Amino acid sequence: MLPWHSSLQMRSRHFAGACALAFCMTAATSSAQNARISGVVFDSLHGTALRGAEVHLADLTAPSQLRVTLTDSTGAFSFDQVGAGRYGIGFLHPLLDSLALDPRTHEVAVPGDTASLTLFVPSARAMVRSICRADVQVDSTGLFLGRVRRVGDKPAASGGVQVSWAELRFNRLGVERKTPTLTAQTGPGGWFAICGVPLETPISVRAWIARDSTGLLELDIPANGLLRRDLYASDAKATVSVQTTSTRVPRDGFPPLIRHDTVSMTRSVKGAGRLRGRVVASTGAPVAEVRVALWGTGHETLTDPDGRFEMDSVPAGSQTLIARFLGFRPYRAIVDIVPPDEGQHEVTLEPLVVALDTVRVLVPLARDSWRAGFDERRRVGQGEFILDTEIARRNSPAISTLLQGTRGLDIIATGPFRKTALMRSLGGGQCVPTVLLDGIRVVEGADDLDLLVNPTDIAAVEVYPRASLVPTAFVDARSVCGAIVIWTTMKRR
Repeated sequence: MLPWHSSLQMRSRHFAGACALAFCMTAATSSAQNARISGVVFDSLHGTALRGAEVHLADLTAPSQLRVTLTDSTGAFSFDQVGAGRYGIGFLHPLLDSLALDPRTHEVAVPGDTASLTLFVPSARAMVRSICRADVQVDSTGLFLGRVRRVGDKPAASGGVQVSWAELRFNRLGVERKTPTLTAQTGPGGWFAICGVPLETPISVRAWIARDSTGLLELDIPANGLLRRDLYASDAKATVSVQTTSTRVPRDGFPPLIRHDTVSMTRSVKGAGRLRGRVVASTGAPVAEVRVALWGTGHETLTDPDGRFEMDSVPAGSQTLIARFLGFRPYRAIVDIVPPDEGQHEVTLEPLVVALDTVRVLVPLARDSWRAGFDERRRVGQGEFILDTEIARRNSPAISTLLQGTRGLDIIATGPFRKTALMRSLGGGQCVPTVLLDGIRVVEGADDLDLLVNPTDIAAVEVYPRASLVPTAFVDARSVCGAIVIWTTMKRR
């Protein structure tokens, strides 16, 4: 049973019962003693002839007399010396299995000389319309179809797949970011189908079977509306490494207080997999010193002079491979690591071509107009303040590095190239602070600090570790957390 039908028989009728969806026949006959049945098998999903399809022909009055032939490179097939009568015809092909389509036998009457037939696999749009009751061109949503498979010799179990994506919505408060989520449970054989997924939009995917799971994956529903992919789940062991600092805080009349602050937090996932590969440029030349990582696992390495890389003890299953190097477009792909086979992956980096010159926008504002308010808040001393002289002294390569060690602020690694800021909430747990850039609130700005602004453009930073310390001008009524306020330079030329 598949998740979107109540029985395999219903699935077969659903796809094979109508000419518009599955294996359609158009017959032209003429009278004679011996007939010839010929035709073509067409793959509507990919817009090509279906080569290597196994076409079956059976006399319905004598079903045991089965004749079989294969389609050629043009998808054509033929049966000679066929007597007049009623016949059943159908075809088998791995493509049908990959789409969870049951082969069907169709009846054709052959009264005489020849019969011409056309058999075909349904198009992506037809499958979406049939399964999801949606029109790809009208709804701009599609279907994610596949199977969740378990790595290793483990018994089958029920599982699920969850997809989510980011949406930006504009309202009177500014830009609001939403994260819609869809979840589907797998059926027999691990099959799943998720409808309503937006087209050509990056979606985050994670699948699981019992305690086994995939990594966090990023996929796209193509413009035709159908994404067909199997996902491999495996068990892995996650560990968290925390680096802290201890500061001795003197107190008048009392013993000194030892304060422990979290400087960094790194999550690492280990498993029984092994991944090897090579990174080359579009010219075929190897690229050395490329940073290669498995997204969200804590595993990363650099390529050698031949462009080769190798990672051991990585989590098996479907994972996201990332490769980055200056002057090339960031590379991201899904790799399936299934021990005992070593995962082999060839990475081709495309050069980063700048099509347009930089556009400079001059804003007629007074330079450092924020300075008076900043100096007054610094005089009151309710927060932590980093001045331009200190910023220049530290010469930090990223905002996360600049803010590390700030009182009441934790910087944690949520990915190989992603750092998130956390503070203590009113209830005692951790919370995500409000981030303001030049006095303007940045929606979810703390989720990926290093994307906000280049550290060389920062003039000063204010950090308020508790909600009660945040000045009125920076208060977010929806937040129970502190705030980070970043001021940038106004360079005149």
